[in-house]
Amino acid sequence: MSLNDVTPEEWDRVCKPMMMEKKEMSKVKIEMEDEQVDAIIIGELQNQINWFEWDLEQRSKGEGLAFFDNDPEKDVEYIEEYLRAFEMVLSYYDGPSPEQAQDYE
Repeated sequence: MSLNDVTPEEWDRVCKPMMMEKKEMSKVKIEMEDEQVDAIIIGELQNQINWFEWDLEQRSKGEGLAFFDNDPEKDVEYIEEYLRAFEMVLSYYDGPSPEQAQDYE
């Protein structure tokens, strides 16, 4: 049986109440070292940067889905801005890039 097989009456009688029922989420408390938290943040920032780079490549060709704006040119500008911001935050956690390190010498 799939959702396509459910009649409106069955939905109202069985499915709808189950979906509307408030369920308590289980909670688990974990303790992590600062380095573990940093590693998670770095990994997620790198993933997001990779996605922004891929989106940037697609939108630069006028392809892909609109991310911030339906106009591909405006979308590219937004993506570049956010990409730089994510790279800046990543540099805080991961240290400066080789190009930025030269600025400090």
